[in-house]
Amino acid sequence: MSSAILNQFVQDISQDTNLQQQLQEITDRESLVNKMVELGNEKGYSFTPSETEEWLESMDNQSSASGELSDMQLDAVAGGELYWWQKWRQPR
Repeated sequence: MSSAILNQFVQDISQDTNLQQQLQEITDRESLVNKMVELGNEKGYSFTPSETEEWLESMDNQSSASGELSDMQLDAVAGGELYWWQKWRQPR
């Protein structure tokens, strides 16, 4: 899986308010996955919708399993960011 590539892409998003805004405006998880793939391709990344969905699920699982925030999530909180993918978490 391309989790390292997706992690890097998300780090890039954290530095680009335009990309953040585009992703925060999305109204459903499928559209989020498709938009992430589209924006990733535009930025030179290569990952598939299924890899993106797996990555989102792993982010959901990290939060749910430990009850603690991941390093990436802590960085977002410290920077005052909203993690745009979390509003489309899969129900547990």
